[in-house]
Amino acid sequence: MNTTPSDMSRDLVVFDIGDREFAIDNSAVCDIRDWAPATTLPHRPRHIQSVITVDGAVVPLVDMSLQLGLGRADPCQRHTIILVRPASGLTALLVDEVNRPIAVEPARIQPVAGLAPEKTLISSMVTLEDRMICFVELNALSGNVESEAA
Repeated sequence: MNTTPSDMSRDLVVFDIGDREFAIDNSAVCDIRDWAPATTLPHRPRHIQSVITVDGAVVPLVDMSLQLGLGRADPCQRHTIILVRPASGLTALLVDEVNRPIAVEPARIQPVAGLAPEKTLISSMVTLEDRMICFVELNALSGNVESEAA
């Protein structure tokens, strides 16, 4: 069986927060939705914006801007919600905008020296000809959600 370079590509969903680009593995994405009002929780971890219901289940809405150290988002109609399923279960990510998916060769996802993927949200960069995109480690996100909630 012949394997072509396109067969070995990794599909990523790229999203914006401000003027920065981030990517997550497409295999973890369950759905992409327009922003809708959510319910704020008292005494919540600081990066949890609120909760939404998805098919009858209550799901945390993570403020990715705050989680990535870029300041708290002020949710409005221009925002988008990405539903993902990391190791900790279904989670909603609040982002500014979702761009079209991209396919990249695994060699284009380069680790950042000294950063452990299980302990930091950004441990790799996607290198393209004209830009670099921060790769978000969703399982590190779920670890941060669990540790802040405790």
